[in-house]
Amino acid sequence: MTKHPDVFIEEKRNQILDAFFELYKTTNFDMINIKVLSENMTISRATIYNYFKNIDEVFISAYQREYVAWTQDLRNIINTHDTMTQEQFADAIAHSLSQRENMLRLSTVNFHEIEENCRKEFVFNHKKAFADLIQTMKDALIKFFPELSDETAIEKCYMFFPFMHGMYRYIDLTPLQVEARESSHILLKETTIYDLAYRMIYQILK
Repeated sequence: MTKHPDVFIEEKRNQILDAFFELYKTTNFDMINIKVLSENMTISRATIYNYFKNIDEVFISAYQREYVAWTQDLRNIINTHDTMTQEQFADAIAHSLSQRENMLRLSTVNFHEIEENCRKEFVFNHKKAFADLIQTMKDALIKFFPELSDETAIEKCYMFFPFMHGMYRYIDLTPLQVEARESSHILLKETTIYDLAYRMIYQILK
């Protein structure tokens, strides 16, 4: 049975995104382009260009996929628990976020310039995925803490998400950055995604 064109396109794009994420494990984003990507997979540059105009569209699609994946993680938390304490909620969110290191690392790249180089459909799809993520976090807050009003739940989301988008910079430290921190006596200790997320979620729920 012949696949629907949309399904075929989605599968091809996911193959390209899989290759991007594999390359992104060892290579900074500014060193990745369509040529480098094609050299790390069995798809030619010409084929990649059939699905993405440039590497920025690959990037924004990869980021969108991570948003969608974490949204599903949050929905699983909502669907598999009837009640949660503040500590349990913070623990569940922090554990789920610790599985999304790719998403957090992607958030460190300058997004304004990337979006300028993408077609409208890619930017809109990415924003829709982020909107769904915010809505799902709000749904989780309302379910487990029904004393919160819609407005308060949204305020807590907008406390958390800007923090979340900046937290990876405190996790991924090069040896030079560690040495410079120690030399400057910066009052920040090494930490983890889980620890940062747990403390922030717990604080905004208090």
